[in-house]
Amino acid sequence: MSGSRCVKPPRKANEMTHQEKLKLIDEELNSFY
Repeated sequence: MSGSRCVKPPRKANEMTHQEKLKLIDEELNSFY
């Protein structure tokens, strides 16, 4: 999954928001499937 892509910890707070957005998209995709 894209999770292994972001192995390093988030340096900026923006990175965290990006990860959260990705998680939300993942959840939405799971809902669709």
